[in-house]
Amino acid sequence: AYVLIDGHNRYSICQRHGLDFRMNLRSFPTMDEVRTFMIENQLGRRNLNPEQTAYLRGLRYRDEKKARGHYDRSGHKGQNVPFAPADTDSASATTVGAGKSSRSTAQRLAKQYNVNEKTIKRDAEFSAGVDKLAPDLKAQFLAGQVSINKSAIQQLGKTNRPDSSVSTLDDLVASLPPVAAPVPGTAITTSGRAASSDKPAKPALLRSKLKTLVMQISEPSDQDIALLDEIASCVRQLKAVLSKDI
Repeated sequence: AYVLIDGHNRYSICQRHGLDFRMNLRSFPTMDEVRTFMIENQLGRRNLNPEQTAYLRGLRYRDEKKARGHYDRSGHKGQNVPFAPADTDSASATTVGAGKSSRSTAQRLAKQYNVNEKTIKRDAEFSAGVDKLAPDLKAQFLAGQVSINKSAIQQLGKTNRPDSSVSTLDDLVASLPPVAAPVPGTAITTSGRAASSDKPAKPALLRSKLKTLVMQISEPSDQDIALLDEIASCVRQLKAVLSKDI
């Protein structure tokens, strides 16, 4: 049995039109190495958008971190002797054994892709968030057909939502950590103590609405003009409420 790991579109076109094609056969020791090959191959494409590039880099980082978590204990001398992994993600990672690199996974990938180490870690959060989107929404987002704030996707990656469980933008907003807001019936004084107030906790609702609206922005169109008007109106309302709270 053979598994197709690249050229899916070309294969489909050849099959559809009865065209002859050539196959390159490659063997890999593990499926993890197949996955790494596929990610690297995709990252070599020139037509990737920023979201696709960040997703693939983050996926590569997460795969390597997961693989390094299953370390070989054959060299562990006993329960009272600390086991030192060959590679960690801290800046103080040390070399274990001849020829082993002392650089962290993030440092190594950052050098390989010519980006900052923090960028790799943010990409990991981003890819984790993208994987929590339902397949249709994920495909639309990565294809640039749906616009979602990148920081919102990173925040989603930090939540406990299962993969492929967020199917709508409203569901995404509901999955994000709530914005800190005054408890109904109280307000915060300059001394930090709660004071009595009849003012409802509207800022949290307005912030939530604003997040939903902003994440719906796409390419310029007549609909976006109306959307921007609604965003501006929501911003004015939030500003008015916050000004009264000061």
